[in-house]
Amino acid sequence: MRLAPLEAIEKFESSERLLTGLAQPFILYVFLLIAAVIVFYLWSFRGRGKTLEKHIQKELLPELLSSVDLKKQKLKAALILAGIIFSLLALMRPQWGFHWEESKRYGLDIIIALDTSKSMLAGTESAWLLLPEMPFCNAR
Repeated sequence: MRLAPLEAIEKFESSERLLTGLAQPFILYVFLLIAAVIVFYLWSFRGRGKTLEKHIQKELLPELLSSVDLKKQKLKAALILAGIIFSLLALMRPQWGFHWEESKRYGLDIIIALDTSKSMLAGTESAWLLLPEMPFCNAR
């Protein structure tokens, strides 16, 4: 099916509005880290069983591994992988389109300044006594 030129442009514009890109696309290469982590977990789960069978007598294995829950270990591995995936997605900073809307501000801006320095602790009587002696003051 061939689209007419106007339909193709409209289709492109609508898809462009949905997802415009990634701010940090090079982080996609870091997703190779996820494959490495998955391989590591598979290797460690498989190697752990072989190591235990090699170094521990078979009669003692059930007694020693009674407190080990393999389901919890797999859940922990899955949660760590999910954390890595979501962290990488956040670092890529996906950018969606935006709608520019101008708005006008109405109202007043009120600023209250409060001087709390040590110089403000002086009494007001002494300041009024010095006022006539100031050269710029015509209070005499």
